[in-house]
Amino acid sequence: MVNEKFAAADIRFQEQFMCVELMDGSIFKVPLKYLPILNQSTQDERENWELCGNGFAICWPDLNNYILTASELIREFKEV
Repeated sequence: MVNEKFAAADIRFQEQFMCVELMDGSIFKVPLKYLPILNQSTQDERENWELCGNGFAICWPDLNNYILTASELIREFKEV
């Protein structure tokens, strides 16, 4: 069973970063350069995201792109 604290609650973009807030309140700042599809997308395309699977997936329908789980981000990036 996946730990619910690793589910995403909100996402926002800040200059060259995607900021993911998890259900436990932790915020991870991910450089867009590590997310090539998002890095090359428009601001409107980035902002059109949705949480899927109770927050364990982040989807961008316009880009046909998704990140499977917020826990993938946790393994790669430090907490802000």
